[in-house]
Amino acid sequence: MIITDMVKYEMSMCKLEIVEENHLQKLKEWINNPLVHDYIQPRTPLTIEEIRKKYLFPPSDMKNIHYIILSEESVPVGVVSLKNLHFVNRRAELSIFIGEDKYRGKGYGKCATIEILRFAFVKLNLNKVFLEVYEFNKNAVELYKKIGFKTEGNLKSHSYKNGKYRNLLIMGIFREEFLKNFTS
Repeated sequence: MIITDMVKYEMSMCKLEIVEENHLQKLKEWINNPLVHDYIQPRTPLTIEEIRKKYLFPPSDMKNIHYIILSEESVPVGVVSLKNLHFVNRRAELSIFIGEDKYRGKGYGKCATIEILRFAFVKLNLNKVFLEVYEFNKNAVELYKKIGFKTEGNLKSHSYKNGKYRNLLIMGIFREEFLKNFTS
């Protein structure tokens, strides 16, 4: 099965491993942390059961693949996912967040994004990966641009969260563009 090709993936800066039951409490802490949930779309707080339904999947489900991002010391620092996998159209949606405050801005997001894209384009043979990001999240937008994502749309006042409307950017990257810059 394709998913087993990346149950655990390691490179110098970060390691990725499939989300398992033992990660759920940490996910709950991160998702319900106000410093995290302001930047992600789910409404919070989420219960363990809601997180279980979202992040754990039966082995036959190839619609969503979620990985815990581990530091060099194997400390869980965040989550990166390929969601809404569509193999006919060869596309998926990427989502990522760094849940541990002290690991933000240290390169783990970039490392995990590049590695999940390598998996998507090389192992899964996808043609496109897209994402949604709040326009005010300048650090994330700049990171995605550096990796090669292009803005494909700006949904004005698309989400209402924490008492205000937010613009949501749709960004995408194609296999050919990514492989040109990140082949190893």
